[in-house]
Amino acid sequence: DAIDAGGSIEVYPDAEGAQLRQQYIQGLQKAAPIFGTEYSYLDGPVLVRVSGKLNPTQAAEYEVALG
Repeated sequence: DAIDAGGSIEVYPDAEGAQLRQQYIQGLQKAAPIFGTEYSYLDGPVLVRVSGKLNPTQAAEYEVALG
C-alpha cells in the first residue's frame, strides 16, 4: 500500500473532486479501522495522503510544504 510506504499525491480535475476523494477515504477509515490511519491535506485539486505512522508534527510538515 502506497500510504503505508509513506504517502501519495493525487491530482483531480478540480478542487471538488479532491475534496470528495478525501471525504470518501475518511469515511472508509471510520467505518472500517482495519484500513489503517493516514493524514490528508488538500490544496485545490491536489490531495496529499501521508502515512499515519508519522507523528502529527512530522505529518504537518507535508501540509506546510503543500501550502
